Amino acid sequence: MSYRNPQIIIDRSGEIWGKAIAGFGANVAKGIDAFAAVHEQAQAAANRRKESNQLALNVSELKENEKINKFVKSLPDKSMNDQVGQTIREMATTGLKNTVNVNGKDYTLGAIKAQALLKSDPNLDKDTREAYLKIVGGYNQYMDNMGGVASSITVNNSELRPEEPGFISQNYDIQGEGGEGTANLIAAMSVNSQPIEGVESKKEYGRDYNKDTGKYDNTLTINSRIDKNSIIYESWLKNGLTTNGSTEKGNLTQQFEEELDSKGNPTGYVTSKFERNLNEIGENGLGLIVKIPEQGDINKALNDAGYRDPKTGTETGLGFVTEKIVRNEVLDNGDTVTATETHFDAESLENNTAYKIINKATFDKIDSLPLDQQIKYMSNNLGWGGIEKIPWAEMNTDEKEALVNKTLMNRDLRNIMGVSKKNLLKTRKATPEDVAKYKADNKTIKVDDDIYFTEKLQTVERVGRDDGSAGGGAGSVTQAQITRQKKIQTEKENYTKAVKIIDSSKDDLNFGKKGYNFEEQYNKIVKFAGRTGLGITVTAMENDDNSIKNIVITSRDNKSQIVLGKGSSDKQVRDAIKASAAGGAANYKQSSAKEPTAKELRAKYTKQQ
Repeated sequence: MSYRNPQIIIDRSGEIWGKAIAGFGANVAKGIDAFAAVHEQAQAAANRRKESNQLALNVSELKENEKINKFVKSLPDKSMNDQVGQTIREMATTGLKNTVNVNGKDYTLGAIKAQALLKSDPNLDKDTREAYLKIVGGYNQYMDNMGGVASSITVNNSELRPEEPGFISQNYDIQGEGGEGTANLIAAMSVNSQPIEGVESKKEYGRDYNKDTGKYDNTLTINSRIDKNSIIYESWLKNGLTTNGSTEKGNLTQQFEEELDSKGNPTGYVTSKFERNLNEIGENGLGLIVKIPEQGDINKALNDAGYRDPKTGTETGLGFVTEKIVRNEVLDNGDTVTATETHFDAESLENNTAYKIINKATFDKIDSLPLDQQIKYMSNNLGWGGIEKIPWAEMNTDEKEALVNKTLMNRDLRNIMGVSKKNLLKTRKATPEDVAKYKADNKTIKVDDDIYFTEKLQTVERVGRDDGSAGGGAGSVTQAQITRQKKIQTEKENYTKAVKIIDSSKDDLNFGKKGYNFEEQYNKIVKFAGRTGLGITVTAMENDDNSIKNIVITSRDNKSQIVLGKGSSDKQVRDAIKASAAGGAANYKQSSAKEPTAKELRAKYTKQQ
């Protein structure tokens, strides 16, 4: 049909073109030469328009680049400068990471060009104009958001000052306990570009499309590698800062993952990954740092209750037993130690109305804090490290208050009695003589009540010694000598108790019997050695596959270690625990001591390995 009626088509085309191309319609239907000439003119017009538009676009891009460069330089973190700067430039020029959807159609266009076309092209259809507006809006919003994020992510992080003693735990602390807190510390220091020896961290600022929300998420990812042989990791491991959960509940989980090479072998590193959607950052920034609420005047309760003079800071004497309580103690060597005890009526303090009101206010303050701050207050101000969020949150108010009151009472008691390393707080059951002394001071206690006191050791009366030295005369000795002798005596008593516990136990401590689950048996030995009255630390030496190779039993005074391998009998394990319970006391010449010293056992079992 087109060959049969060509003229009709040409004429019709002329009409169409004439309507579409202003100024050229009368000539396009003429001969091919005329058509070509007209087209050439039109092409020139198109080129001129394109040239002008491109110039406008180039000028716009130049100014926008200046804006981008200025913004990037304002960011506090160089890695953020580079990565965010790259994303902004991609959004500005290519539209990458800024695709928008309008009525089911995706539009990917540089924000600079979209902005120029919005200003210069009045013929954009409704959907295209809407898409371009979204592109420009998304671009500008990203610039605004990241400017705010740059400031927000460092909120409170300035409190991390490694050059200052106690840069954490005075007014601020790391969010989280255990392994969670360690991971947050790594992330916080990475954000600050503060290096940690043995830790390699890489920050990545991403912009990823979220299919669920239909929007882009601006993210911060920090990938860290920690050298397992580094001093810092060994410290974290030793102090239980690589695991989450409670040892009491037995639900410990590793915070860090073992890094494996392409063959599945450990590389000697563990890894940690921190991720945060920066769109969700609030006034607390990344939330890695927690402000510790101020404790206030710790003497206020004692001052208000009348136990301490607020002007002089000295004790008023209230609560102290004025009657002198003197006690004589005969040591193993025959010497008699004379001790003067200073007693304090703790019950009177506990029941003091003013004192209870102040402590109630302290607890109410703690209880009103956000959960994270409650944990940090208990840890940093009241010395309760290791409290976990969920168990604490599940405790009823009365239980929490009782713990706080007991802690405050203990603190204040030690404070008012001048307790120190050289002046220890002691307790014992009240004797009839104590009851009489308290009564003479108008204070009421009963036999076997707990009484609190400090003591001052003054002199030793020599009453005759086994070594044949003169006795009967009064001789002075130094406080250090007395303290050392008492320490030796205490260690002997503790050792005797420990041996009794070990010998009376029916637990099977065999670590080599065929068919045993070594992991399970190791845990059993750990639990046994750590029980009340022993307090012996048992750790494991592991093979490359994390299986247990040896168990290490550390002496109670931390002066020696015994290494036992698989094949150790129940008796060998018990002997090692006994020697470790003796600790330093094993070095003293005890007439009743038949167990080998830790040093002897260690040499013996090391030789066997």
